[in-house]
Amino acid sequence: MRSRLLLALATMLGVASPAHAQWANQPSGLSVISDWPFSSLAGNGWQDDRGNHLIASDGTAPQSPSNVYQQVFYTGMPAGISPAGDSFTFQAPASEAYVGFWWKPSAGFENHPVLTKILFLSTTQTNPIFFYMSGSGPSVRIGMQYQNGTIDNSHISGFPGTIGTFDIGGGEFVTLGQWAKLELYVKRSTTTTSRDGIFRYWVNGVLAREFTNMNFEPYAFNYVPIAPIWGGTGGTKTRTDTFSYDHIRIASNNCPAPCSGGSGGGTAPPPPPPLAPNRPTNLRVQ
Repeated sequence: MRSRLLLALATMLGVASPAHAQWANQPSGLSVISDWPFSSLAGNGWQDDRGNHLIASDGTAPQSPSNVYQQVFYTGMPAGISPAGDSFTFQAPASEAYVGFWWKPSAGFENHPVLTKILFLSTTQTNPIFFYMSGSGPSVRIGMQYQNGTIDNSHISGFPGTIGTFDIGGGEFVTLGQWAKLELYVKRSTTTTSRDGIFRYWVNGVLAREFTNMNFEPYAFNYVPIAPIWGGTGGTKTRTDTFSYDHIRIASNNCPAPCSGGSGGGTAPPPPPPLAPNRPTNLRVQ
């Protein structure tokens, strides 16, 4: 009751609610479609894609302690796969999307020499956008990539060519074993050549990179898989490590009434190659 009264008072006074203040970089025109504290592996539009994961207890969780979602990178795990997956499908595909979440790699995490993918934002057809961490620690760099083989962004400095992987690296670092807040906002370009797409991401509230002249593929955003992938090819995990996720917030510009979270009714991208032997093969990110 007290929290509802405080929220009502804050609304009347024009003061941001605690939840809004937590995700201040979410554009005001978007509707929240998921605000998930990871109290379970499935629910409110979230799907348990199975694998080496669990709901763990962590009293240091910054937003919704003590439950956290934890992925376990097991000893002997080969490169190029995810330990497990949990995913959210939008109620309806959208041309704009925001994703904010709290994330913590375990102290001393054995990173892949190339990078480890953290979380994806996918479209109805592909899995083109993801957060990653690079470096061996204790301080690691957070960056993003936009992958597709058909869109020309050669007008943007740093793009490797007319097709391929666009590495959107920033200068923001986080410390292994500590919580970090990662946020992303994207708005699809009007056409595949109009150069008016928006791409922004933040690390602990600091704007890491921003583009307002990007071209995007012609597919709507529709799917958020938490399926972290250790590297690409080559190498094997020699120790057990974890990624923990405390809370995630997803918003879009297309939420059919009543706007109450995902229903799993959208179309997910095609599945990736199978995972390692004796591991689940139904994860849908590559």
